[in-house]
Amino acid sequence: MAVLSLSDAFKVSHKTSLERLHTQEEYDNFVHNDPSFFHLINAVKKILSQDQYVIIKGLINNSEMFFQSFIKEFGVYYGAVERTGIKLECNYTGCNRKALGLHNDDAIDIDNQPKLGFIQVTKEDPLLEVVNGIVIIKELVEKLKLENPALLEDLLCTPVPMLSYGINYISGERNEIITSQPILYIKDNVYQVRFDDSRTAHFYYKKQKTQSTKELNMIENFIKIAHEIKHEYHLECGDILIHNNLTTLHDRSECSLQIDEAGNIHSREIMVSFAR
Repeated sequence: MAVLSLSDAFKVSHKTSLERLHTQEEYDNFVHNDPSFFHLINAVKKILSQDQYVIIKGLINNSEMFFQSFIKEFGVYYGAVERTGIKLECNYTGCNRKALGLHNDDAIDIDNQPKLGFIQVTKEDPLLEVVNGIVIIKELVEKLKLENPALLEDLLCTPVPMLSYGINYISGERNEIITSQPILYIKDNVYQVRFDDSRTAHFYYKKQKTQSTKELNMIENFIKIAHEIKHEYHLECGDILIHNNLTTLHDRSECSLQIDEAGNIHSREIMVSFAR
């Protein structure tokens, strides 16, 4: 289980220290130079190299500035933090109350796909115990080598199209982007993955093309086996899930909504960003 929790003394210490900070520069300097955070970040990096993901429990701080400073310790910061809440009306995947399927973030960005994804829960679901899932591609490949080497070969050799409009929430461009790459590939002797079934389905819908039975079956079998080895966790408020976005897939179970007497909608909320 790739979970790293802060001791009670560490939680009290970091909460007290962070309350004194006000600017991004102060947060950056504190996180970069504080001995406790130095040890924490080193431990997180070691777990990531071994397990490809880690959940940090106890960093209860909803500040975007702290979140940015923390991410900068792991690589080139993506440049923005997305605050996402589940909504009644949602025009993109992240705020949808329905379950999200297994995917990479920015899977369609071949040249500059982020290496690490960061998700921090800032407000828990009012009713449901929402589950985040992680699939480690190394484990999936090992299973396929033993049980279905033909499927592994297909996943490495069969290009699968995806369609998106712009890469992410940062870019203001909405140009059509189409890719056609295998779901699995090998880079630097490491199995990596590029997959977002919703974008594949969108390609066939928008282009009015028929997806081949062979490709459909390959994807269905891939998803089925991925779910067999998936690790699942309920993230509490403050928990941070860090995942290697190149060597894992992730998903999320459905969310609920709560309405008050004034008509306000309350739901699960998260902060999301990346490091390259």
